Amino acid sequence: MIAVLGIIQAGGNLWLILAMTPGVMSAHYLVEYRTHFTNYHQLVILGVGATEQLCLIMSICSVALFFPDSTGCYTHELFSVAGYPIRGIELIVVIAFSSGFHYNAENMYYGWQEAKDKAYATKCLLPYLQFFAMMVASSYSRFYQARSMRFIILCGLFLLYANANLNLCTMAKRKYDWFFVEPFVFLALVALDCNSVFSDRDQFLLYFSVFSWILVKYLLFMRAVVD
Repeated sequence: MIAVLGIIQAGGNLWLILAMTPGVMSAHYLVEYRTHFTNYHQLVILGVGATEQLCLIMSICSVALFFPDSTGCYTHELFSVAGYPIRGIELIVVIAFSSGFHYNAENMYYGWQEAKDKAYATKCLLPYLQFFAMMVASSYSRFYQARSMRFIILCGLFLLYANANLNLCTMAKRKYDWFFVEPFVFLALVALDCNSVFSDRDQFLLYFSVFSWILVKYLLFMRAVVD
């Protein structure tokens, strides 16, 4: 995710980041979600799976290797649509978003549709929605424009942890504990950040504490799985 965003020079552009997220970052949670309710691990939809989708993005991104200005080639106008210039950056974003959105939406739909307990199935989507809430809320931080990648890593770590729990519950055929307090803590920290309650240093330490908390929980979880 970070590499692709760097190639398209996303910086702190929230809309570019969110457009790339379904295809590059959040897809696997809904793969596990569908598996949890159908006992079928669906990776390919209409001939396009997670591997194929990422290969499309990586192939386009690799084009930069053949240009002297490297990733600057993506800023060149390729053609125009209704007077709007289309660059390599727009091409990557459109392909990534359209394929990723379709892949996420179909897995979500069939997972929910096959669930016998619709209320439980809806609750299992909460961590996925919390992840996107964290991504959007991050943009309100005073550090976001200069440190957006750090926020993406923090949000991604939470989704990784939630996804690992869902995967284990699916394999063990147990109910998923869908409630996570970490996103609420993060959103509270962003609110404090917006109101400049703490100094830059103290606010950074609070964010780092949440990151460390999730990381330690994830590592302990993985150790328990391995043992």
